[in-house]
Amino acid sequence: ITIDGTLGAYFPIAIVNGYTFDGDGYTITYTGSSTWGGLFKITAAGTSGTPKTFNIENTTFNLSGADLDDNDGCFLSDVSHNYNNITIINCHSESDNSKKIGTLGGGIVGREFGQLSECLIKNCTNSLVINGSSAGGICGYQCAYNGGSVEIIGCSNTGEIAGYEAGGIIGKYGAKDNGDIVIFNCYNKADGTASSGRNGGIAGSWLGYDNDNANAIYILNCYSIGNFSGTSSGALTTYATGYLGSDVIIKNCYAVTDNDTDGFIEGNELSETNNFQTTSWKNAAAWSSIGILPEGVGRELNWY
Repeated sequence: ITIDGTLGAYFPIAIVNGYTFDGDGYTITYTGSSTWGGLFKITAAGTSGTPKTFNIENTTFNLSGADLDDNDGCFLSDVSHNYNNITIINCHSESDNSKKIGTLGGGIVGREFGQLSECLIKNCTNSLVINGSSAGGICGYQCAYNGGSVEIIGCSNTGEIAGYEAGGIIGKYGAKDNGDIVIFNCYNKADGTASSGRNGGIAGSWLGYDNDNANAIYILNCYSIGNFSGTSSGALTTYATGYLGSDVIIKNCYAVTDNDTDGFIEGNELSETNNFQTTSWKNAAAWSSIGILPEGVGRELNWY
């Protein structure tokens, strides 16, 4: 399925509450010369009592004509509306000619995904170059912002992490302002190359900034294989992880890197109240998955 420049003018398409888009394993290729702004968009907020729902499944998006627009993802543009519970399963962002993610964007979804909502991204991959500052391979800037809840399960990034403060799975300011994130069974296999630094193999900078919720942020059963040479970069997380006292819990993770980073789990401005709980280690030769989320982590899960 090909979307050229003429057809591209009709995208992104407004989501329809309660519907599922199932790509049935097909690949959508965009060949237009204008930057791509997403397959779908959210145009209005739901309510706390009746949130909107929408699902995207079983689709590969090949970005071939132009780069991804700032703030946006291949499947969902930037999200500026509350109470939209989005589930994305088995979707993949790729390029046959090295196209890139823009500033604040993400390979799958754009900025502020999960804002005051409960969302899931499962079994998704990105291989686009993460070129924009604060961007992420799966989810962009401020994932799970403002009290939102996002679970990212079984996802991976193989796209070079080239943007300042960018991360392999999520971008800058994950779970900012009392959101919660579970990143489970995910991996990064790419280098962090931003000369200005603050790259993280799993999460971008300022993870959990100004978050007062206990046990709000989990990185579990994850690994990163790549070199991170920039200032204040880390093979899993990067600059100011857990700043202002947020709980960031990292367990059963490992990293393999050939160079010394400022921190394999980096948090060079941690407050005294930060609560790292980690059994992670650097340059490990093996990794074992426990296969299930520990009791009390995240929402009640019903898709295992």
